[in-house]
Amino acid sequence: MRTLIKEPLVQFVIGGLLFYAFLNLKAGEPEVNPYMIEVSEEALLTYLQFQNKSFDAARSTQLLGSMDADHRTRLEADFIRDEILVREAENLGLSKDDEIIRRRLIQKMDFIIEGFTTADQQITEQELKTFYEANHRDYTLPAEASFTHLFFSKEKGGLDVAKDRAEQALLALKAGSTPSADRFYFHRNYIEQPRALINDHFGSEITSYLFSAAQTGKWQGPLQSEYGYHLIYAQNIKPERQPLLEQVAARVLNDLRRTRRDQAKAEAIEKLKRKYTIIRKNEAN
Repeated sequence: MRTLIKEPLVQFVIGGLLFYAFLNLKAGEPEVNPYMIEVSEEALLTYLQFQNKSFDAARSTQLLGSMDADHRTRLEADFIRDEILVREAENLGLSKDDEIIRRRLIQKMDFIIEGFTTADQQITEQELKTFYEANHRDYTLPAEASFTHLFFSKEKGGLDVAKDRAEQALLALKAGSTPSADRFYFHRNYIEQPRALINDHFGSEITSYLFSAAQTGKWQGPLQSEYGYHLIYAQNIKPERQPLLEQVAARVLNDLRRTRRDQAKAEAIEKLKRKYTIIRKNEAN
């Protein structure tokens, strides 16, 4: 039998039969026409999700189903146009070694992964509370102050003159008069402004006085800044404080959703990474 198989004629016949069988197998497969574009519900649904940068299949299906005829016709026309341009670009090899296209592909994959990871993201009250307690420092409200002030510039005669004008103005205020003052470089009235902003406008000395020694409901001063002297009328001083969860619930919820989305995306990418073999070459050797 082995001798028979070694005969050239027999090998030729066997090879012909195998080739004939292969041709019959290929003939049974439908021929793919690269110039045929199929406009199906599935294709339009995928296209619509890319257009909206949202990969919520249920919502996109509802949106597609609710379109009127004109809107759907425009969507199909856009899909066909884009598909033609993509295929022609691929035929011309425009996607090869193109960093812009590479970045766009990465961006699209990021959209896809994000769409899947944010779908049906349910968060319970206990999960929200736990996240807030673990990150409460991120939601600390800054010290704030509401006050008005009168400014006396050192540009008008120097610091001594400015201080003297401020002292005279304070006496006038206590007597019920309304003294004149100079125009400040920033604001005259400050309503619930954070300590950092006040420090930028007035300097550390006035800021420290305002938040530690100032009394509300009375004119105080003169207080010196780098610009001159000030008389300050403090209305409300709030120290740094921790809000209740109910006061910042919307912000905490958004942060928790973003954190979970980022974690889910990282896990999804790590899962994809396991499909690949990573080879690191030492360029120095």
